[in-house]
Amino acid sequence: MTEPRVPFSVSKVEMHEAMGAAMAEWAWVEDALVKQLRAVLGCELKQAGIIWYTVVSFKGKLEMVDALMHQAEKAQSLMKRWPSCQAYLRDLNGKRNQIAHWELVGSIDEGDPKLPPMQFATPRLQPHAFDATPRMEKFQAGIGVEDVLFYKRSFGYVSREVKELSLHMLGLVPWSEKFAQPIVRLQMSDSVSPRTP
Repeated sequence: MTEPRVPFSVSKVEMHEAMGAAMAEWAWVEDALVKQLRAVLGCELKQAGIIWYTVVSFKGKLEMVDALMHQAEKAQSLMKRWPSCQAYLRDLNGKRNQIAHWELVGSIDEGDPKLPPMQFATPRLQPHAFDATPRMEKFQAGIGVEDVLFYKRSFGYVSREVKELSLHMLGLVPWSEKFAQPIVRLQMSDSVSPRTP
């Protein structure tokens, strides 16, 4: 007697929920960056929003904030932390793009004798099957639900860190010694925030 097959729809639903949660968390990243833009320019939040959403690409938005941070006198004390935040945001934007644009796949693995017949493989996000560009070859393993949930946590973590920088620039959060250090990136084993070095 073989084990009952794992229904694809259950895992697919879990993946969709994780994807939705990750994308909702990414909205807070953009929210934090608009607040950072407001702090560095000393303008109203609505004006910062107009500037932010006028720029189309996230890369362009991030470069704009970075250039302004380097020019702002009030940001100079944060320049040990901000470049690492910017690099982390750039990397996480790549993960956001994968979650938003990759194809959800789950294949039947009938050739593996260790799996019961018709066992469904775990759904994963992979580059679209029609994307045959050489740069996509390295991504063929794709990402699973646990990866998506990890990136969701990473989005939340970095958005809180950037928001704290903007609040400090506005004089609403006192100086923290962590501002004088690069950001510590989340690791898979971290639940809410990374361990301090």
